[in-house]
Amino acid sequence: VNAVPPVGGMLVKKVGRTTGLTSGQILGVSATSFGLPYKSTHFSSTVYFQNVWAVVTLTGEPFSAPGDSGSLVVTEDGTAAVGLIFAGGDNVSYIIPIEAVLGEWQAVLVGGHGT
Repeated sequence: VNAVPPVGGMLVKKVGRTTGLTSGQILGVSATSFGLPYKSTHFSSTVYFQNVWAVVTLTGEPFSAPGDSGSLVVTEDGTAAVGLIFAGGDNVSYIIPIEAVLGEWQAVLVGGHGT
């Protein structure tokens, strides 16, 4: 299975638990650190991420919704992984590039399941 870096203008799709199959377009990378409020039973804070990419649909509908976090975003033709959904709101979804995720976890993509 291929992994490719996100690129502004790239057409992508994903299947999420909440929204099912949606298609969208990558707008670009955040120029600054991306802050996300985080709350747990023991503390609350803002967690900052780098190398965050914004994705929108061309229809104006949300690309993702709560419950879709962790969904794999792939190229429009489905031949390569691009990133993982980790946040969204106001009709913009945010992904972390799959290459960064794989590198952090020292993981590889596998394919051929269910074929």
